[in-house]
Amino acid sequence: MRLGYRRAVRLGYRRELGAIADPAEREARYEQLVAQQYERGSWRGLDTPSTNAVLRGDQCPRWHDDPMSSGFDYFSAVSDETAAGTVNLPGGPGAPLADSAGESSFDTVHVQGIDPLVQLCTLEALLTERAFEQIVAGPRAGRPLAAQDGGQSLVVTLTDELQAALAKADDEILASVAAPWTEPDEPSGPDDAQSLTGLLRGLAELARRATAKNERMYCWMCA
Repeated sequence: MRLGYRRAVRLGYRRELGAIADPAEREARYEQLVAQQYERGSWRGLDTPSTNAVLRGDQCPRWHDDPMSSGFDYFSAVSDETAAGTVNLPGGPGAPLADSAGESSFDTVHVQGIDPLVQLCTLEALLTERAFEQIVAGPRAGRPLAAQDGGQSLVVTLTDELQAALAKADDEILASVAAPWTEPDEPSGPDDAQSLTGLLRGLAELARRATAKNERMYCWMCA
């Protein structure tokens, strides 16, 4: 499942782009916004509290360069401090514990190709009708908590608003969100709306379980 940043821009900025009457000006603004999302999705230049480090362009691992081909572990934890500690876990928060019959330390959903900043903020915009720029400017939108090995492993926050919206979303709402997100406007071709709906259902179920346990949602990435 590949949900490119170009499609995210068309959805997240649909009102702004629709308000530009001149086609050439609209296309120029669109390309500018796409470039901004790739920069956002790299987390370059963002501080990580656990290391006091800043990820430079030459430090970014391969998943920064092609986030759409990368895997992301979404999980819940009782606090930011607990979530940050997963950066050191071999295999991430969803890895099975020793002698645990496959059970993991954290309730985790593995997702391919949907990053926690650009893509999930687009999802939040679709679910809540809030402006994309307002969402990404929020204090918990993809905020790095911990990094290791120059950003090879990274843990970031998700917004409380996204968690609440996912927890409330039923299958009909998730399907309605998946439909515009999978319209074929990318070089990779059309995506499967049914598969995306199932993927979003997994995130929604995680959000409901996290809310019931008074936990928050996070994302763990590793190159």
